[in-house]
Amino acid sequence: PQVVFSDDFETDKGWTVNPAATDTATTGRWERGVAQATTSTGAKQLVANSGTRDLVTGAAAGAAAGDNDIDGGVTSIQSPAIAIPAGGTVTLSFAFYFAHLDNATADDFFRVQIVGATTQTVLQELGAATIDNAAWVTRSIDISAFAGQSVRILVSAADNAGGSLVEAGVDDVVITRQ
Repeated sequence: PQVVFSDDFETDKGWTVNPAATDTATTGRWERGVAQATTSTGAKQLVANSGTRDLVTGAAAGAAAGDNDIDGGVTSIQSPAIAIPAGGTVTLSFAFYFAHLDNATADDFFRVQIVGATTQTVLQELGAATIDNAAWVTRSIDISAFAGQSVRILVSAADNAGGSLVEAGVDDVVITRQ
């Protein structure tokens, strides 16, 4: 496979926080940083999947697990423009986690979208009134529909339901073409 784009977040490749200037989160905004692990009835924020840096919602642990989690709404971060070659099968792969306590609701979410001529949600996980501990999971998603376009990857997460403990992370983003 041909690597079209790769980011392990060890160097700054130009991701933009709050690209549409519509984010409402008051804490836990996305950042490229060195995440500090937190726990509250299990892991809620993890260190990077590889290397030392990742995209994380509020990298600092704080005095309590909920000190720097997402609060007050939506936070988003967007990749630089990525030229997807025409033809072949194009795959987006990335590692992520979305963690929350049992005070979360379906209004809380983690979402990955591809923004090109159209916008497509390629992964969405909603909160629920259950404890969801953080664990790195890798997903591979066919984004061949965007072949021949310039796209951006838009990652967003939200604590929209009041005082939920919500954390998210992304690492090791790779787009390949076969």
